[in-house]
Amino acid sequence: SGARVYGSAHFGQGRVPILLDDVRCTGSESHIFDCAHRNPLFSSNCDHDEDAGLSCRP
Repeated sequence: SGARVYGSAHFGQGRVPILLDDVRCTGSESHIFDCAHRNPLFSSNCDHDEDAGLSCRP
């Protein structure tokens, strides 16, 4: 189980408003929203060149 994390817009830059910023996960979370992050949602101080992506593994 687990996931692989990619940074620097590895899968391409998004085009919609940034939902989560400053996400910090420990690895024990079941859902991305269980990770610590900047509040409120859509409150971001970054651009899409910093987009992160995940590849989940069973």
